Amino acid sequence: MPEIESGWYKLIDRRTGLAAQFDGLVFNLTLGVYDADTDTLYFCTIDT
Repeated sequence: MPEIESGWYKLIDRRTGLAAQFDGLVFNLTLGVYDADTDTLYFCTIDT
């Protein structure tokens, strides 16, 4: 992902149920980054 000078980001924690109780052991995350200069949306997900 390139360096972004103007934009927004959103980090979403998608842990639910039992996985949410074990903080630090399970990661289900989505990261969205919007580059306002190029009108481009980047997103990444991780599920463990």
